[in-house]
Amino acid sequence: MEKKFKKSILSKPQAFLIEPPAGLSQFCMEELKDLLQKRLYPSKYLEELTETDKYIHLTNTDFRTAIEVVFRSRLCRDLWFVLGDRHVGSFGELERVVAKLPWELFSDSGAAFNVDVQSFQSKLYHEGKVRELVAQTLGAHGMKLSTAKDGLCLRLLQTKNRLQILLSLAGEKLYKRGFKPHTATKAPLQETLAAGLLWPLRHHKYNRVLVPFAGSGTLGFEAIMQLKGYWPGSLGRTFHVESFPGTPQSTVDFLKAKSPITDPSSWDLAMDFIEMDLEQVKELQSNSSAFRQQLMIEQDFNVICDDFFKLDVSFQASERVLMPLNPPYGLRLGHGSEASYGFFARLAKRVLALSSKPQALQGFCMLPDEKSYSLFRQIIGGGYEQTVHINQGGRHVRVLYFSWEK
Repeated sequence: MEKKFKKSILSKPQAFLIEPPAGLSQFCMEELKDLLQKRLYPSKYLEELTETDKYIHLTNTDFRTAIEVVFRSRLCRDLWFVLGDRHVGSFGELERVVAKLPWELFSDSGAAFNVDVQSFQSKLYHEGKVRELVAQTLGAHGMKLSTAKDGLCLRLLQTKNRLQILLSLAGEKLYKRGFKPHTATKAPLQETLAAGLLWPLRHHKYNRVLVPFAGSGTLGFEAIMQLKGYWPGSLGRTFHVESFPGTPQSTVDFLKAKSPITDPSSWDLAMDFIEMDLEQVKELQSNSSAFRQQLMIEQDFNVICDDFFKLDVSFQASERVLMPLNPPYGLRLGHGSEASYGFFARLAKRVLALSSKPQALQGFCMLPDEKSYSLFRQIIGGGYEQTVHINQGGRHVRVLYFSWEK
């Protein structure tokens, strides 16, 4: 099987579709370019990166490069291998195209597939019938459909008369890092989105990270990942590409061996998580312990159960502080209520007051509407850097970046 996989897949340039975090495709594109420039596996092909509404297209690339992206990218939500891309104008033609694919290269007999069908402006608009045809074809190869989370993920995109058949290299979405024992936070911030929000701050040096409204800890953990260069592949989860019968085990072993680990003697980052909800604090402590254990970080993280507005926060004059803010709004407040605009004005004043203490204070604040955004921006004045617009849980959120440096 490995010889056939090498001949059919590894020895030819391949194409992939990459899902970026909603609203942050530019940052995801920048990360991909950076990964390709600093790749561990050399490629004999000249890749192309292009962008459409929902995907970043990585074409003319080595399959091993795609495996490396899965292991290393902090921003990509998923990476889809293009198994087929051609004109299909009827259900009969669709059935023949699916039947000809070399399914044995990607799964063993008896494997289960989660199948997602999306049809746009096509004669094959009946997504249920497309799914039935795929089920019959997979059944002929000894495979089956499944709704289980551990199934291989297959997606059929039918746009007009163009069909793309996609297979996820990740399996579960890449924002599921795999280390958190607790993920029951209301309206959680996905890890890939958090990593995307932190991306513009990657060139700065910090010796302290302060995370108010910490929730389950996502922003703090992703900040550490970025500042210390850890890969998502360092966190212990597996990816579906590892289970493909033809995937070179040497490639997987090489990437795992190259995955960065912690040098205790060089750890120079103070971590402060602030959360006032006691149940959240318990989850945060558990998540923090699991994260540190997975990356072999010996230093404790400071988890504080207190109100950020009442807590006496002190900085050393020499400290360079990163402070990402995801204040409560919407579902996180419960009962469909909203934080008052006075809350965001108070928060902006708190940030402004803290800005005079350390050598540098930089970060961002996620703001749920135009009025809270305008208030926050007006109050911080010259500390304003830029604004990014994202979609969080179906909601338009304005992300305001701030920076003060002496």
